[in-house]
Amino acid sequence: MYEIAAVAAAVAFAVAWFAGARRSRYARPVFAAMMMFLGASLMWGVDCVAEAMSGEEALDMSRDAACLAALILGAGLAVFAAMCVAERLRGSVPAKA
Repeated sequence: MYEIAAVAAAVAFAVAWFAGARRSRYARPVFAAMMMFLGASLMWGVDCVAEAMSGEEALDMSRDAACLAALILGAGLAVFAAMCVAERLRGSVPAKA
């Protein structure tokens, strides 16, 4: 479950990045979130392959996996929101001469 959630979030932020967010004020937060979820996707992808090679079920669809997926998505989106707020504050502070 958490593998699918991380891949979906990485794809969503990649679509946002390539759809034009890289030219906006929020380019850094979108790119950082894309990289965070991409890293989680790669990590859990390797874990899925290792589990499949050892004969276990590759995708865990338990309640604990759903809770982990919600936690990871929530934490990633919280970091994204904090970075967006920081970008907004950085843009509103006048530059010192």
